[in-house]
Amino acid sequence: MRRICITTLIISLIIIASCTQSGIMEEGTELPEGKYPLVISSVTISGDGGRPRGAKVVENESGNSVWDWDGSEQIGVELGAGTALYTLNPENILLSDRTLYWPAPTADIIAWYPIDKTVNLSDQSDGLSYVLKAVIPDAKLSDTINLSFNHQLAKVRVELTGTRAVDVTSVKVYGYTSCINTEGTVSADGASQGWITMHKVNDTTYEANVVPGTEIKKLKVNSTETTLAGTITPVAGNMHEIKLTVN
Repeated sequence: MRRICITTLIISLIIIASCTQSGIMEEGTELPEGKYPLVISSVTISGDGGRPRGAKVVENESGNSVWDWDGSEQIGVELGAGTALYTLNPENILLSDRTLYWPAPTADIIAWYPIDKTVNLSDQSDGLSYVLKAVIPDAKLSDTINLSFNHQLAKVRVELTGTRAVDVTSVKVYGYTSCINTEGTVSADGASQGWITMHKVNDTTYEANVVPGTEIKKLKVNSTETTLAGTITPVAGNMHEIKLTVN
């Protein structure tokens, strides 16, 4: 089964920056260096991302992904050829390690989370692992810049039924135990496959985020390995449900 999640949350931000757009040159021309700083007005997370690994992204009461503003989480942002790291802090202020300036009236913007180049997927018992990406092609200096992040991993949910379902204490899924994060683009280059410990949502439901495009064939319930009747090929941003009877 596959369910596409479309819920969107918007978090408003206070930005310590300003720019005037008067006198902006025509599209396609270069702008004076260091004159027009990038101003990010809001950050959006689209879709149901599940539970977090640490205090970074969290699930609210409605089951939707939101940023947790504790001052430690960072996003990478690329404008033209320039790159900066932005820190999301508890006062709803975005602070960057450097100021990005518009090189021209129109430029591509890419943002990603986390900033780690390798993301560990092997043990998600304490919370799901994430890779998020936002892309604004041909963004304009005159526009309000809202970064809308989308999930780049796929979620697998296992729902247990049967007389022994409540006796299960561990569920694992077989797949890539890490992935390469290249500015929000996910790949499994050089990664090995193994058992991924899933997060226990409740007594009969387990979840894990996995690399999309790789077949899911095997589960391990407690110490018992089982092969699925069919295979699942996860799709980024989608949730794939497996119902398993335990007797």
